[in-house]
Amino acid sequence: MRGWLLVGLVALICELAGCTLLAARPQVRLAEEASVIRGTIGGVHDAPVLVVALREPDLQPVDFFVVEQDGPYFLMVLPGRYRVLAFEDRNGDRILQQTETATWLPDGDTVVEASSQRAQNGVDGRLPEKPAGDDRLLELAVDLSNPDLDVGMSFGGPRPGTIANLEDDRFSRVNSQKGLWKPIDFLRDNGGGLFLLGPHDPDRIPVLFVHGAGGTPLEFAPLIETLDRETFEPWVFSYPSALRLEKVADYLKLCLLQLHEELEFERLVVVAHSMGGLVSRAMLNDLHAQDEADWIPLFVTLATPWGGHAAAEVGVQRSPVVLPSWRDMAPSSQFLEDLLDVSLAEETRFHLLFAFSGHRGRNRSGGSNDGVVTIESQLATRAQDQAAGVRGYAASHTGILLDPDAAKMLGSLLQDATDR
Repeated sequence: MRGWLLVGLVALICELAGCTLLAARPQVRLAEEASVIRGTIGGVHDAPVLVVALREPDLQPVDFFVVEQDGPYFLMVLPGRYRVLAFEDRNGDRILQQTETATWLPDGDTVVEASSQRAQNGVDGRLPEKPAGDDRLLELAVDLSNPDLDVGMSFGGPRPGTIANLEDDRFSRVNSQKGLWKPIDFLRDNGGGLFLLGPHDPDRIPVLFVHGAGGTPLEFAPLIETLDRETFEPWVFSYPSALRLEKVADYLKLCLLQLHEELEFERLVVVAHSMGGLVSRAMLNDLHAQDEADWIPLFVTLATPWGGHAAAEVGVQRSPVVLPSWRDMAPSSQFLEDLLDVSLAEETRFHLLFAFSGHRGRNRSGGSNDGVVTIESQLATRAQDQAAGVRGYAASHTGILLDPDAAKMLGSLLQDATDR
């Protein structure tokens, strides 16, 4: 989570033109108001299918999602009225051709009402076996090929499971800060998503690393270096950390479900730092609700603020511009209240690792801390109650990712997970 909340509080009293937070106002507004349209698409065969949100009444595309096989999709739009189109992109040009199969979701006469207050679920459908004779479909001119088009693929990145390198620009610290202050630019320019750091080996167990606010998968490089690569393979999740945490968790869940079906791996471990632990826990709750979490034997968090952060509450109350993720990080948020109300799947063992090298009064969180998050928040009672193990390290908030004892503990927990 780095020192982002401190930066935010400094920004609260910044009156200078060009202040980082004030300059972020337009993008933060879009991120705050963004609504989610989601559903499933069937009838996918040999070519990718593009699911597109078309704004009413001009039917201009505003977001799209690429589906490689039958399964879920996820669209982010501003509140308004939309029609959702799915078409088979057989030649890969991202342009709807009359020879390509297409369909409206959920049917040809339905307008989807998107609201920032709630997600629009169940916008489902199935591609026909051959191009339909729907006159309105035949008249549509949907062209998503222009890179300068003001429309982005949801979360902006390539399909889940794309192979990347930790040194890629998309994982740079510059881009991670863009995800915090300019989330729309993050999605449009580099994007997020779930990435593999090498070809998948079915004989190895994936270990998914989820970063915190203002963070980047690059921060996990020291821990990744310690992995037994004969047994485990590293995966990383990248996302704009200004967004509401439930939206990020929802997208992570869809990525994992898609890869679980495609790669048919039997087990996966989740390792999360700071706010990434909250995102991951929300994702695990959703998987458990769908009876889809029995293949995750281990969940490890490092320096996660289970009790939130007082600075986020101050930001929500006083800032002229409120980052959406602050609303979920505030100690009084409904998100945090609901997060630990349910237990993890019986098969998922949770271990809570915390950091305590900060000093009282050194940050605005108050109390003993790791330089960013209080010990009290990291050791919230409800989180401890659900943990199979709790262990502390004399490290700073980000220093815990470099701590050799924490790395040794993670290695031991991973080995235990393989033995179960």
